[in-house]
Amino acid sequence: SIVTTNDFQCFYIKRCASDYIGKEIEFTEKDIIRKRPVYEKLIMGAACILFLFVLMSFSNIINISDVKDIFLERKVFAYVDVDINPSIEIEIDDMGNVIRMIALNEDAKVLVKKLNIGNVNVSKAVSIIMDEVKKDKSINLAQKDYILVSSTLNNKKSESDKEYQADKKKLDDIMNSLKMSLNKKENLDVKVYLIYTDISKRKDAQKDGISTGRYVLYEECKNAGK
Repeated sequence: SIVTTNDFQCFYIKRCASDYIGKEIEFTEKDIIRKRPVYEKLIMGAACILFLFVLMSFSNIINISDVKDIFLERKVFAYVDVDINPSIEIEIDDMGNVIRMIALNEDAKVLVKKLNIGNVNVSKAVSIIMDEVKKDKSINLAQKDYILVSSTLNNKKSESDKEYQADKKKLDDIMNSLKMSLNKKENLDVKVYLIYTDISKRKDAQKDGISTGRYVLYEECKNAGK
């Protein structure tokens, strides 16, 4: 496979069965195939030039960030679970923009299919979700005076790691902005509870088939003997 790095270097690497065009992958020095016939080197050079030409052509038409979305699969920076009655998980990038929404219970399946949120900030996405929930007569928000929002950093490093701490600070800023946005929202008199969880708790919650926020609250109540 021919891969292009962020600084536009091209390499041949060993192909995996799961690879596809546009996929963002990680590779090490040992994956690089160094010795190639001259004609294959020329093909690789031509492919890289073509890629750059297409990239520049697209950048003249659309925003460069949109070009990145077309050619690269965005990395999930964090998971944001929103619990009202529908439970929805939102995958976000490091700018707080939505990558994908996943229904975590039956009530959320119809909602997720109905909404076409697209590449918007998570604060805007949750606001749209709340507006749609308010329209649903089967869900009485007046009797549900809270929104539980849990955030999970997609990072397996130690909490003492500097990169982890920097990402955690970035996620905290995104979540605080989300809370402020909901608190300022008109005709929405609810309390917003933010919970931060780690990736291991998210895995445990997935095994139980519930949101990470509900899982953490359940564990706290169980440990408190409630």
